[in-house]
Amino acid sequence: MDNYGRTAFHLALGLNNLEAAKALLAYNPRVDIQDNEGFTAWDEVVITKDEELIKSVFKFQETDRLLAVLKGIGHTFASFAAVPDFYYELKWSITGRR
Repeated sequence: MDNYGRTAFHLALGLNNLEAAKALLAYNPRVDIQDNEGFTAWDEVVITKDEELIKSVFKFQETDRLLAVLKGIGHTFASFAAVPDFYYELKWSITGRR
């Protein structure tokens, strides 16, 4: 991160170096980090108007969010398992956007 709070992904996008930005996607960059002016890398992605890049980052962002939810669920089940003689029943409803 530089002195202005920008990540390498921010910089690649801000300099309109889409090739570098696409290469950085392989390293799962955080798109939610705000720079000192309040802009996120996601904001920079939208400004590029590069449809392929927007789709790639959106897909990555949704996958990352799902993994965070699943990680939390695993922690919850571990907590329940530690309690003796505890019964629980859950109903799941998972929806997605297309």
